[in-house]
Amino acid sequence: MKYINKYSKYIIVFIIILAFLILYYLYFNKNKSIRCLVFFTSNSMKNEFDKHNINYRYIDNDFKISKNNKSYKLCEINPDESKKLSNDKYKTNLLLSKNSINVCNFYLWDNRNNDEINVKNINSKLKFPVVIKYLHGQKGEDVFINIYTNKEIINKIEYLKNKNKNKIIIEQQEFGDKYRIFVSFNKVIYVQKHNIPQIIGDGKTTIYDLIKEYPSHELQKQNNIKLYPIKNIDKNLIKNQGYNLHDVLEENKKLYATSIINYHNGSIIEDIDMNKVHQSNIVMFKNINNIIGLNISGIDFITNNISMPNNGKVIEVNAGPGYDLIKHKEIINKTLLDSLFNN
Repeated sequence: MKYINKYSKYIIVFIIILAFLILYYLYFNKNKSIRCLVFFTSNSMKNEFDKHNINYRYIDNDFKISKNNKSYKLCEINPDESKKLSNDKYKTNLLLSKNSINVCNFYLWDNRNNDEINVKNINSKLKFPVVIKYLHGQKGEDVFINIYTNKEIINKIEYLKNKNKNKIIIEQQEFGDKYRIFVSFNKVIYVQKHNIPQIIGDGKTTIYDLIKEYPSHELQKQNNIKLYPIKNIDKNLIKNQGYNLHDVLEENKKLYATSIINYHNGSIIEDIDMNKVHQSNIVMFKNINNIIGLNISGIDFITNNISMPNNGKVIEVNAGPGYDLIKHKEIINKTLLDSLFNN
């Protein structure tokens, strides 16, 4: 017993250190997957490499692809400084606006000032409704939209700070359709529209349960790409449509349950014909990629009409965009690979 007591504190310290190392490893690899373009390592992409005579192999804890005397490591395709920049929504907005790229009006919450001063500054710079975001948030997480009052602003700020997310940006909310533009080496590979997910009533099931069951088996069958659940429920949006979460939705009645338009929050993706995108917008998307200093990026853009020039705002620029090779047509996949080795 004395032997156990003598060494128990060392065992406890060892367990704590081991737990810390495991958490650090998981955190590092999670962030590495964001920084590195891991979609290039999928089996379907490897088949595409074989088809186009592209060599690939794992090397130095990375993945290397090569052809025609050109080679890339996935974690090095985008420069580190550019990845850090794109992960900071405030600095990204500053740089884009300085280069005459339209972004939402924005304000950085100043933690040196009290709530009253910050709210006063927001009221003088922005119009309601506003959007509140964690500065380094991803995949629609920690984003609050349709904020109409100062009280709501304070509540959301406190919520984020309680999660130790103290770097917060507030933006004037823009309305329109949301698009994701995938750019690779100065070439726009595709444009997609992200539609707000809807639930459909059956006259028996509550709105809450319909959200939990989304996407339904039938809806998933209608789409050839995986649909994600609705994670961010907007109670105010539901209320504005005349319902509460525990109301039964009438048969065939459609209802919007979220305002976060994001693929990882249940959005249904629609491919857009590139010929319908105004050429000046194509030039702008390429320019954004160059301004941030990225080679590959996913640009989120909101507009009422993507066929019109200078009509919309950039929401954010993602240095680690996803890419589903199976979802896209063969010509798009070839365009992506050509952009790497024929640029």
